[in-house]
Amino acid sequence: MAGDQDKPTSKTKEEGIDHDSPYYLHPSDYPRQMHVNDVLTDGNYADWSQEMQNFLFAKNKIGFVNGSIKKPEEDSSKYMPWIRCDAMIKGWLHTAMEKEIRTIIKYAMTTRKIWADLKERFGTVSAPRAYELKQSLNIPSKREPQYRPTTRNFVEYGMRSSPSYPSQGVTVMVANVK
Repeated sequence: MAGDQDKPTSKTKEEGIDHDSPYYLHPSDYPRQMHVNDVLTDGNYADWSQEMQNFLFAKNKIGFVNGSIKKPEEDSSKYMPWIRCDAMIKGWLHTAMEKEIRTIIKYAMTTRKIWADLKERFGTVSAPRAYELKQSLNIPSKREPQYRPTTRNFVEYGMRSSPSYPSQGVTVMVANVK
C-alpha cells in the first residue's frame, strides 16, 4: 500500500522502545520474578550462573551483566532506560539468591558489579579456599589414632568421677587423635 512507505520500521521515541532493544521491558516483567529453578547458594554457582545467563540472553539483557552495554552518561536519552533495566535485573538477581548472599552484594551499584562480585566469590576456587573447604570436611587421616586417657578429657566431655559412684573396675577411655 502507498501509505505503508511512510511508517517507520522500528518504533520512534513517541511510540516507545523497540522490542528488539536491550532497553525494552515487557509489561509482565517485575523485579521479584523467579527465573531460575534454584536460588544461588554457596555450592551451586556454576549451574545457577549458566541458568541465569540463559535467561538474561533470552530477555536480551546479558549485556548488562557482562559489561557490553555500558552505563550511558546522565544527559543521554538512553540513561533512564538503562537505569530501569539495570534495576529490574538487580531485582531478578536478588530474588534468585539466598538471603545471606544478598547481604554480601546489596551495596553493588550496578548489575555488572553484582555479577563480577558473584563470579569472584563463587566462580573460581583458589588454592587457599580449596584447602579451607577440605579442612572443614574434617576428613580423618589414615594414621591410627593415639589413645591417651586423661582426667582432662573426662572433664571436657562432662564426665567426672563421683565418690557416690565408684568405678567398680570399669575403665573409660577417651581418644585423643593426633
